Formats: sequence, structure tokens, C-alpha cells
Amino acid sequence: MTIGKNLTALALTMILSLFVWIPPAGAEERTHPIDQWVEEALAADDSTAGMREAYAEGLKRWDGELNAQYRLLAQKLRPGAMEALKASQRLWIKYRDAEEKAAQALGNELYEVNEGGTIWGVLTAERVMQITRARARELEGYVRLLTGISDEP
Repeated sequence: MTIGKNLTALALTMILSLFVWIPPAGAEERTHPIDQWVEEALAADDSTAGMREAYAEGLKRWDGELNAQYRLLAQKLRPGAMEALKASQRLWIKYRDAEEKAAQALGNELYEVNEGGTIWGVLTAERVMQITRARARELEGYVRLLTGISDEP
């Protein structure tokens, strides 16, 4: 019987973990307010400088959202889970920094290979913003699981 209970618990844990990574039905149809702001900023000024500024500001806003979600988790998690989150966040920061350097290097490489082009700086700025956006949304998923909220952007 113990093996059956352990397998059931393992299966349930695996199923629940999927909900962190799979957005609820219809969730992708709604635009997050930060994404909406970025879209509007891009539409308002589609120059290279305007796009880079929009992505830079989007990065700042997503970083603020990431920190807000982290604080919400910190209030809800028990000590063991909080330590696991801290360890994960430390590793994510290392990943973020390395990925930003790689994105910059790739952007520079594309600029050289293509003998110029301002689009590469725009694509790099967007990629850098998306790294932080993805982590903020992951943390938001954890918060939703802990609070039972499933229908916000």
C-alpha cells in the first residue's frame, strides 16, 4: 500500500507542477499591463532609439514586477521553501547575467557579419527584457498557485 500511496503522491506532484509552467486556458489571450505598455510605446515611436528605450523601460518595469512577486512569495512560503526559492533566484541571476552577455555578444556579432544595421541592438534589448519578463511570470505562477488566483493577466 505504501508504494501505491507514494506513486499517487508523486503523480499528483508532477501534475500540480505542470500548472506552474502551463498558463490557464485563455491566459495568453490577455495582455499583461507591462506588455501593453511596451506595445503602446513601440507603436508611439518605432524609431530604433524609441524601440530601444521602450525595451529598456520594459525591462525596468519587469524587474519591478519580478521583485514584487518575489516579495509576495517570501510572505507566503515556509522557511524550507523560501530557502529553495532563494537558491533558485541566486542561480537565475547568474543565468540572467550570462544570458545578457551572450545576447550582447550575439547582437555585436550580427552587426559585424551584416556590416551594420541598427535592428541588432533592438533585438538585443528585447531579448534582455524577455529574460526578466519570463522569470517574473514564473514567480507570478507560483504566487497564483499559493493564493488560488488563476484569472489575472
